[in-house]
Amino acid sequence: MLPKITNVIHFHPTTKYNVGDAAVTYSVKELLSRYLEISRYTSMDVSDLRSQIRPGMFKSLIEFGLSGFTSKVIGDSKLARIINQYDLCVIGGGGLYNWWFFPMNHKLLNSIDTPIILYGLGHVGNFGLKMLPRAHLKSIIALNKRAKLSSVRDLETYEFLRRLNITNVQVIGDPAMFLEKKKPSGVCFEKGKVKIGLNIACHDWELQAEYLDRVINECQKTCKFLIDNLDAQIVYLQHTPNETIVINELSKKLPIQVANYSAHELNWIYSNLDLVIGMQLHSAIFAFGNCIPVINIAYDLKNSSFMKLIGQSDKLINVRNVDSERLTETVYRTLNNSKEIKLDFRKLKNNFWQKQVSFINDIQSLIC
Repeated sequence: MLPKITNVIHFHPTTKYNVGDAAVTYSVKELLSRYLEISRYTSMDVSDLRSQIRPGMFKSLIEFGLSGFTSKVIGDSKLARIINQYDLCVIGGGGLYNWWFFPMNHKLLNSIDTPIILYGLGHVGNFGLKMLPRAHLKSIIALNKRAKLSSVRDLETYEFLRRLNITNVQVIGDPAMFLEKKKPSGVCFEKGKVKIGLNIACHDWELQAEYLDRVINECQKTCKFLIDNLDAQIVYLQHTPNETIVINELSKKLPIQVANYSAHELNWIYSNLDLVIGMQLHSAIFAFGNCIPVINIAYDLKNSSFMKLIGQSDKLINVRNVDSERLTETVYRTLNNSKEIKLDFRKLKNNFWQKQVSFINDIQSLIC
C-alpha cells in the first residue's frame, strides 16, 4: 500500500523561460507522484528562498517573467508557516548551486520544520566564471545541514559538495532523464532522411559574446555538409526564447525545421532523432533519456561532467575549440557507433532509474 502523503511543496526554477528547467521540474513531480500518494502538490519559485536581490537582478526577473521574491512580500515568518503545513519540502532539481539562487534566507530555512529534500541538484560553473563567493558557499553548506536528504545530478556536483565537507549526498542523475513524452501536432519528419537535432545555447553564458558567432558558423558548415552528403534533415531544438537569434542566422543558409514546443512535446521530438548536436545541458540529457547518440559543445563544467557520467567524453567539444572539421568527424564517428551507444545508454539509464527509486524510497522512510 502506498504511504499516505497529504501535501508536497516544491521549490524550483521558473518553468517559463528554459525548457530544460521545466523538464527537471516536471520530472521531479512525475517521479514523486509515481511512488507517493500525493493529494496536494504546490509549486513555488526557488528564488523565494533567497536572502536578497543582487544589483540588476530584479529587472531581469521582470523581463524573464519570474514570480519574484514571495518571502519579501508576505514575510519570512508567514512563508515558513505556509511551508510547515506541508509534509515534504522539496528543493530542486536543476542547477541551483550557482550565483543566482544563493545565498539563501537562513532565518527562513531555520524556521522550516517540514523535512527538506534536495532533489537532483547541480553545480553551474560557466567556463570563465569566477568561483562562488564565500557567502554563497556558506549558504550551500547551511542548506545541506538543514536537509534531511540530499542528492545531486552528476559527479562534478558531488565533488563540489565534498570540497565543502558535505558528504551525505547521493548521485542519482538528472530527473529529466525520465520525463514523460507527448507527441505534438504538426510534426513533419521527412522519410528516409538522417534526422539531426541541433541546439545552440544563447542564454547569456559567460563566454557567449566571444564565441557564439563562431559556434553558429561552425555548426552551419557541418550541417550543410551533412545535408549535402548524408541527405540529413536538420531539426533545431529550441530551449529558450533567446535562441530565435540563432534560428534566424541558421535559416539564412540552411533549410531547418524548428521544434519550439513544451518540455514533454520536445522530449518526443528528441526520441525520434538519429543524433543530437547540443550545447544546453538538457539537450544532452533529453538525448540520453531517449537513448539517442549525442555530441555536446561545452560552455560549462556541467556539460563535461554529464558527458563523463554517461561515458561520452570523446563526444565533447570545448566551446573554445569548436570547428566544423572536428565536429563533422565526430558526427560520422558517432553515427558509425550508434547501435553500441544506444545499448550503453539503455543500460546506464536503467542504473540511474534504480538510483532514483532508491532515493524516493529514502523519502518514503521519512514520512512512514
